Amino acid sequence: MAHFVQDEQKDGARFSWNIFPTSRLDQERMAVPVSCLYTPLYPVEDMARVQYPPIQCKICQSILNPYCRVDFMSKMWVCPFCLQPNNFPHEYQDISAENLPAEIMPKFTTMEYILDQKTQNSPIFLFVVDTCMQPEELVELKTTLLQSLPYLPEDSPVGLITFGKHVHVHELSFEECPKSHVLRGDKEVDAKKIQSLLGVDSRAFQESKTNPGLRFLQRREDVEYQLNTILEDLTKDAWPHKNDQRPARCSGAALNVAVSLLEATSKGHNARIMLFNGGPPTIGPGLVVSQEKKDTIRSHADIVKGKVPHYHKALEFYAKLGERAAACGHIIDIFAGAMDQTGVAEMRGATVKTGGFVVLDDAFEGDVFKGSFARMFVTESEESKALAMCFSGQIDVKCSPEVKVCGAIGAASPLEK
Repeated sequence: MAHFVQDEQKDGARFSWNIFPTSRLDQERMAVPVSCLYTPLYPVEDMARVQYPPIQCKICQSILNPYCRVDFMSKMWVCPFCLQPNNFPHEYQDISAENLPAEIMPKFTTMEYILDQKTQNSPIFLFVVDTCMQPEELVELKTTLLQSLPYLPEDSPVGLITFGKHVHVHELSFEECPKSHVLRGDKEVDAKKIQSLLGVDSRAFQESKTNPGLRFLQRREDVEYQLNTILEDLTKDAWPHKNDQRPARCSGAALNVAVSLLEATSKGHNARIMLFNGGPPTIGPGLVVSQEKKDTIRSHADIVKGKVPHYHKALEFYAKLGERAAACGHIIDIFAGAMDQTGVAEMRGATVKTGGFVVLDDAFEGDVFKGSFARMFVTESEESKALAMCFSGQIDVKCSPEVKVCGAIGAASPLEK
């Protein structure tokens, strides 16, 4: 059993069974199906890192690995998945049983290939802040955001969207005074219309020599003063509501605007949309509960019984937002600070499909929120300023003909291959 634990630590993979069933009867008797729990970017000690692309099978595109049969005389290797013989490239002409490349060394069952590709720019951070919370809660959230800004890379573009009953997209490049574009939060608007209202549609790109989205997304070092000023002056949403009503909170519309903005200006660029939510959405697309307090928010029993008038529609709305963000290589994080439910059950599709974080705490002044938020900005090492973040990861599973992958469970979106 010890060698199984060692292999798990070496590869970051754990199987539900250590052997495969040998017959259909054995397969039917299994209470748990054959599955693998895989941890991408698992910190493997002494992992091999090479500066060249991997050698692939010419038939199934599998990677050369220690389980391949190698003929040192003819300089060929046999793919263990499709049994296709492949020739080694010219650079491997000196290999032998005593002179093995890293790919086929038994101790390197997991390794990294550092490809010579264009270096990605620093990621974009788009903060989406709820202003419907209590003033003291908003002060704590503003303080945390202000303290986190210096930890962002200086060249990282940042943006700010605030919302209550309406969505405010702040134009950080306008230095004379705080300026924002206001969109209705109680109405569902498609992405093209939002992009047109913000001036970042295809027509704006054709007429402008520069990216029109730079008005909303600026380098952190260039707009730190403007961003600090806006956050410090941020107050509770002034839109009134009756005592027997909940605040008008358009979280779904704000997320839709954020996804649409990045979809038009930064497709394929690393980006995070960070939603700070102080309660359930009560108006607009993706609403979880109505404004009337007499209408209680759904419980688990209500979901089981099907007594949820908004649940399925909201679930579909946020799942589509997650699919759009994932297609662009963007991540959606949700930070919820409230004693009551905030609708994360409906919103989970946005984070699951993009690999984002979900942090729940009783308040934004809690240690869980502050500690988790600070943890996001750790660097790869003490000497490096690069954040330990990864984007647009892609997992391909290669199997032998007798094995079929039925699906994946976790924070991932299908490649539709």
